[in-house]
Amino acid sequence: MALDLAGVLIGAGSACSSGKVRPSPVLTAMGESEETARSAIRVSFGWGSVDGDVDRFLSAYIEFAARALKARADVQKEMNHG
Repeated sequence: MALDLAGVLIGAGSACSSGKVRPSPVLTAMGESEETARSAIRVSFGWGSVDGDVDRFLSAYIEFAARALKARADVQKEMNHG
């Protein structure tokens, strides 16, 4: 959702499996754990994509990941002191 709000469209699996909730069969066939397969994202670019599109994705993803890591650390800190 955070990436969508930043104008970046991503998917959690192949385009042909859109809407399915099971982990990616491709990733599990490659030996990835179910947890990893469930947490993977698919990022696609089209013929009209430009370098700025890649830069926008990377900036949005880095910002999202930093916020997620901070939130995780805050939760762990609270659990340890709660």
